[in-house]
Amino acid sequence: MPKWRKYDVDVDIGNIDLRTTFGANVEGNIVMWVPKEKRLIVGITNNTDNKAEIWISDDFGVNWTIVYQDALPVTSGQYWRDTFVARNGTLLIGGSHYNIYSKDDGKTWARLGDLGDFPMMNFTEDKNGNLYACSHGPAINKSTNGGDNWTTAWSIGTWDEHLHGCYYDKWNDKFWLTMGDINKYIMKYDNTLTSREGLFQISYRGGINQYIACIVTDNALYFTTDMATPTLITRAYTDMSDYNHWVMPSQVGPVVSNIYSATAMGDLFTVWGTDYPYFSFSYDGGETWCYLQIGDDKTVEWAFDAGNFVLIITETSLVSISKESLRNMKPANHQIINIDYVTAGSTTYSMKVPIRKWNSIMVYTETDGTCGFEPYIYYYGNEYIVDSTISHSGTERKLTDLTAKAKGAQYINFRYFASSYKRMAVVILSDPV
Repeated sequence: MPKWRKYDVDVDIGNIDLRTTFGANVEGNIVMWVPKEKRLIVGITNNTDNKAEIWISDDFGVNWTIVYQDALPVTSGQYWRDTFVARNGTLLIGGSHYNIYSKDDGKTWARLGDLGDFPMMNFTEDKNGNLYACSHGPAINKSTNGGDNWTTAWSIGTWDEHLHGCYYDKWNDKFWLTMGDINKYIMKYDNTLTSREGLFQISYRGGINQYIACIVTDNALYFTTDMATPTLITRAYTDMSDYNHWVMPSQVGPVVSNIYSATAMGDLFTVWGTDYPYFSFSYDGGETWCYLQIGDDKTVEWAFDAGNFVLIITETSLVSISKESLRNMKPANHQIINIDYVTAGSTTYSMKVPIRKWNSIMVYTETDGTCGFEPYIYYYGNEYIVDSTISHSGTERKLTDLTAKAKGAQYINFRYFASSYKRMAVVILSDPV
């Protein structure tokens, strides 16, 4: 089982507090870096003024200039959600409603022509320099002139579903599309997005994962999912001809969900997403992962390849971390021992896990309805309750430290209270004796 380790990291060249810099009620969304101009670009949501804004700095974050502002179509929430740099230097930013681009290294920005106003999932570019914009909806749009004009390249048609991503595979000259929520598929298309060459699903522990982001390499695909906790990455060979080529998911961090973004920065694989206050990375093709907590417990919103550094923006801060420091971090011998699901309609359920060889016990529980978890331990043949009921009211996630109360026990057993709701529990055992 892949191993992981948590690091609390102080950044190498500074930590910019977004709310001190831009206002008390702003939320960080995206970050970009233009090396030619040494220009730092951030996108924020200003919930006080109900605006989505783009700011730039040409002195490493000391001074800032606002270069774009638009009214929010909703009253609050994260707005900017994707960035892309085309090979000709065009910068693109996707939003939850409007989408913008710049052809002067981020100095000025404009709406993406006739692309239309819809939530954007991601951009990609084919070998001929054509740009593709994947909506969180029914269509993929194409531009042959750097974003000035757009036409529909692919439509979902009669599918009762929406897209999660479109990724160009430069090694095979193909496109990979991810879908989610109801019909959860990975689709393989030719280089014109007109002929579907494959339709795939991956089942995991009785459920079909929702596919979101994709990393494409010369010989494999890495798909993130947003249903399993902790969030998982599944690897597959790019020919997709044999289901034996699928490799079962690997953990990329601790108690997390909803990985919406993944990218390869050279040999550095990175993932992040909503409800996920960590930045996870791998230097060995996704076999082992480390993860960082960036100063606070706020969601990591975006990461950007800045040469020798990785720029990371959270809801409240902007940091930079050297790739050298990331490479020097090694996964520790921490493992997630058991993942289990309780389906709707269950009356009672128990999960018994041996813990004799471990000296740290963290229990994660997640629900989408009201229910309770009652942890017991077995010690010399007798059963004792470890703690009072871990109660959930509605959709909740909780992390409970049982180390002190369960130390020395042989097993831990979780009894789930009756409920009509689906429930999920993860037992995290770390630090082997």
